[in-house]
Amino acid sequence: MSINNKQWLGLPLNLLWGYIAIAVFMTGDGFELAFLSHYIKELGFSPAQASFAFTLYGLAAALSAWISGVVAEIITPLKTMMIGFVLWCVFHVLFLVFGLGHANYALILVFYGIRGFAYPLFLYSFIVAIIHNVKSDNASSAIGWFWAVYSIGIG
Repeated sequence: MSINNKQWLGLPLNLLWGYIAIAVFMTGDGFELAFLSHYIKELGFSPAQASFAFTLYGLAAALSAWISGVVAEIITPLKTMMIGFVLWCVFHVLFLVFGLGHANYALILVFYGIRGFAYPLFLYSFIVAIIHNVKSDNASSAIGWFWAVYSIGIG
């Protein structure tokens, strides 16, 4: 990948759409965190069952975060991001329609867990893309922007 010098306050302009995608992606997670546990309980599941769904999601996300950088180095960050995005979209729809829509706890766990695995593939592969696309002198600002848009989204 070519190194691009164009930036605005340390934000690499050649990666602008990636930063916007991270903010949008994390906004969805922020909204979800605010209501999903309560909604799962409204479907008739216990607080422990709702909590376990989030635990499974977190474990899958942690595993995926651990491997996402290596996968991005092997098959390229863009391909890893696309795989994460597609997996997330597919399993989000399955989670909504068949898990939540049918109040099927097993499917909630399967689809929400796989969805939890998908999002770090997108999110953390973007960090690898940042490193590949900015000069080392600008890397800390570019990574700072990553965490800024992440926080704006989740906030």
